[in-house]
This record gives sequence, C-alpha cells and structure tokens, in this order.
Amino acid sequence: MAHQLHHMRGMELDQKVDEQAPIRGYDVLNARQAMHAILDLPKETLQRLHTWEERHRRRAQVLAAIRRTIDRRRASEPQHG
Repeated sequence: MAHQLHHMRGMELDQKVDEQAPIRGYDVLNARQAMHAILDLPKETLQRLHTWEERHRRRAQVLAAIRRTIDRRRASEPQHG
C-alpha cells in the first residue's frame, strides 16, 4: 500500500511539471506567435515543446512547424559514419 501511495504521488508530481510549458510564456501565445517563438530554440527544447503542445494546446499548425524545425535541425547536423 505504501508503495502504491508513493507511486501515485510521483504521478501527481509528473503531471504538475508537465502542465508548465518548456519555455516561459509559451502557453499564452497564439499560433502565429508560437511558430515565431520556436525558430531559435535548441532541438531538445523543441522536442519537449512538441510533447507539451500535443498534450495541451493541440494546434496542428504549431505542431507541424515544430516538426519541420526539428527536421531542418537534424538535416543540418554533421553526418557521422
């Protein structure tokens, strides 16, 4: 029982952390502002932002813009091999 309670508290904490957007003020931006805000973000932040956008705002245009930006970053990375 104690283990279950500890696990539930951890889930609650994860949910609270997940409620906050990865960048300050993002959650109040309209779609156009959000698409402009992502242009200079590092790939790791973009990936976290994509997850947040999918779970909270679900704006198709913004999700597509984040994916395109991530794809462009990947394409510009040096190829190892």
